[in-house]
Amino acid sequence: RTVLVRERAKQGLLQEFEQVVYAKGHLQPGRETFDCVRRFRDHYADILNGDHQVELESWEFDNILTLLREAGRADFWVPPVLYFLDIYGHHRITAFMKKLENKFSGDWFLRGTPTSRIEAMNRILRKIYEIEQKGGMKDDKIDSLLSSDVFSVDTVELFRRLDHWPIYGQPYGAYLLLKIDMITGGPTNRLQPPRQISVEHVLPQNPAGNSKWCADFSDIEREEWTNRLGNLVLIGRRKNASLGRRDFGEKKTRYFSSHVQTFASAMKVMKEVDWTPGTLQQFHQERIIDLKSYFA
Repeated sequence: RTVLVRERAKQGLLQEFEQVVYAKGHLQPGRETFDCVRRFRDHYADILNGDHQVELESWEFDNILTLLREAGRADFWVPPVLYFLDIYGHHRITAFMKKLENKFSGDWFLRGTPTSRIEAMNRILRKIYEIEQKGGMKDDKIDSLLSSDVFSVDTVELFRRLDHWPIYGQPYGAYLLLKIDMITGGPTNRLQPPRQISVEHVLPQNPAGNSKWCADFSDIEREEWTNRLGNLVLIGRRKNASLGRRDFGEKKTRYFSSHVQTFASAMKVMKEVDWTPGTLQQFHQERIIDLKSYFA
């Protein structure tokens, strides 16, 4: 329905089909409807398949799909992908997926409302339709789509927030870290997050007063950096408050070592000998640089 109408539903699905899809000539009842449903079901199965590495010669497309599926119920990115597949198949679909995911996640990180984010995806649908109506060569149409402002994100404000605002506790926190993990791992590595993911601090939130953490970090530094991007990693288990407070060396061996192997970004933390303010800030800036390059 969304692909055909390219607007947010205003009533129930049955009413939408009767009063909008059929009444406005988007689709005819009967065989045409079943053929359409079958075609888009096949496109959706293609998305869920998530195994296109041989055909597309990299894991990038599958990794972006894996990442997007971690957004849970926020699945309004699906209609544009279905529509692109319906018209262009897999031709240049990785470039489209990268643009789509950056728009989807960029608006989320900027705390756009669900309504505004859904409308952003619908604008992409309308742009695909508009370009397709003009005709022309396939590559020219895809070029026009990918250069369109429907994918624009306020990157200045985005990186002001990601660089300076606390990330821990945000609804997009785990997704953002998984995106960084995807970028760090690159297109030659498959993104395969475990079923259970937790966001963990390297520098703990409440270290013991006699710990090395309190010797290495001032109260001001801990207040400023504890919940920011450079101090957070993903682990494949539930958080453990007692182990999470241990000094860095023990925390690595007893807590992180067996639970971060699948996370490329977290493995970089494991290579550090110590976790000081300088190490944390360098790690933070590397992540910001990687994200800026990916959004470019």
